Amino acid sequence: MNKGTALLLMVAVLGVGYGAGRLVTGSKGESKAAPSAKVQGGGNEPTGPGDGVDRVRVPLEGPAKGPANAPIELIEFSDFQCPFCLQANPTVTKVLDTYGDRIHFVYRHYPLPNHPNARPAAEAAECAAEQDKFWPYHDRLFASAGKLADSDLKQAAADLGLDSGRFSSCFEARKYTSIVDADIRAGNDAGVSATPAFFINGRLVSGAQPFDVFKGIIDEELERKKP
Repeated sequence: MNKGTALLLMVAVLGVGYGAGRLVTGSKGESKAAPSAKVQGGGNEPTGPGDGVDRVRVPLEGPAKGPANAPIELIEFSDFQCPFCLQANPTVTKVLDTYGDRIHFVYRHYPLPNHPNARPAAEAAECAAEQDKFWPYHDRLFASAGKLADSDLKQAAADLGLDSGRFSSCFEARKYTSIVDADIRAGNDAGVSATPAFFINGRLVSGAQPFDVFKGIIDEELERKKP
């Protein structure tokens, strides 16, 4: 091969290499990532039925309303001393009234550490549940905002017709502190950091949101359940 031919061959090779490099880096020299396979089982995957919606699995443990096989699971983490929980309570009632037996509602305790009366109130509510009066007691505490001293909690039980002696013994012994602790752990595991926090079929709704926010998500979930 003479020198002229060798020179022409070298120029051709360099030209092809330069063109290939332009295809990879882009017209402005910016590096472009090559396509890659996604790692299965990586973080931040949805835990729902493969529908692409981020969901959190929260155990359905605690006082409940509605059929266990309802298409909508609504879980609330709440604090009896929280003003935003008080604000949200009528909205929750409206949601339950609107959707009836299509919702299974579970209440879980999440007393915040800066609310000193919240934990005693949560434990008192569990003592009321022992006498099958959780929901009347729950409603009474939210209806009597700010009246959460120990004497108020005992008076609420008496006003609702609970066995006062049995209630007082339960409350003073802090019989259900482990239940409240378990709820707090469940909330922490689910990513709860403030109250109220709701999970609609595992979808987080944080804060005292208006009815339309709940309605939008619930209607969407009901639509997903259609065959």
